[in-house]
Amino acid sequence: MKVTIGLPVYNVEPYVKDAILSILAQTFEDWECIVIDDGSTDKSLDIIREYADSRFTIISDGENKGLVSRLNQIIGLARGEYIARMDGDDIMHPDRLARQVEILESSPQVDVVSTLKYSIGLDNYVYRCEQPVEIDSSVAYTILKSGYISHATIVSRSSWSRRNPYSESYIRAEDRELFARAVNDKNSHILPQALYYYREIGNMSLKKYTQSYGSELKVLLKYGVKRVGAYQTARLIARWLAKSAVIRIMFSLGIEGRLKKDGSADLYQSLEETAFLRRFLREAEQKLSTSHSKRLPTGSAP
Repeated sequence: MKVTIGLPVYNVEPYVKDAILSILAQTFEDWECIVIDDGSTDKSLDIIREYADSRFTIISDGENKGLVSRLNQIIGLARGEYIARMDGDDIMHPDRLARQVEILESSPQVDVVSTLKYSIGLDNYVYRCEQPVEIDSSVAYTILKSGYISHATIVSRSSWSRRNPYSESYIRAEDRELFARAVNDKNSHILPQALYYYREIGNMSLKKYTQSYGSELKVLLKYGVKRVGAYQTARLIARWLAKSAVIRIMFSLGIEGRLKKDGSADLYQSLEETAFLRRFLREAEQKLSTSHSKRLPTGSAP
């Protein structure tokens, strides 16, 4: 088994069908998918079971343990040489696994491969494309400043993930803490293409931002001096204080939608990428429907 796709889900009924279809549509086919439900109260599990095939392992214990616990559970269960991260309301480009596995196979020093991402809305409309990351003095500084890597897009070596489990002490910044602890300029690689569709429009709240920024400050205080020195850490803390204040002001004024600024797409690019996304999902569903029909005994009705 080459790749384990880890799919933690929680109440993603409107979107999980597209997530499953995008997994089934991967051009790289040597994978298993571990789906762990975190106590969903909607029909997420029913939809997953309807579309999943024998390569899926579906786990549901009825408990709500949180994302970090489920990510570590997936790492413990994974049989693949590599582990691909994914969220239950997102979508993978059909070439995502192929491109990331190619890097890991050809570059033994690399432990983590990520990609750029598209931001999509509730209707799968592509709003923007993330731009390549600019390194600020060092990878370590960039991680502490902005995260460096888009967490949901990573494919990592299973051995690296087992050596570096997620910490449950950094709510909504478990990725920042992991990367600050275990990622550097030699063991990471970011593909310059967007191969992941990240659903973020309409999912913002002050509580989420407050939790994220609080945990990011904890990461700065723990790793800053060690990774980038006292002066650079002081600069990052000052920047954190300013951004935190601005975010609260923007929410109070009702203009928090302007916080999403990681890249842009002109109208033509948005329409083109949206058309591609919707087309490949439609074709994936048609292919799956045809496959199910062929497996039915003669005279049976679907």
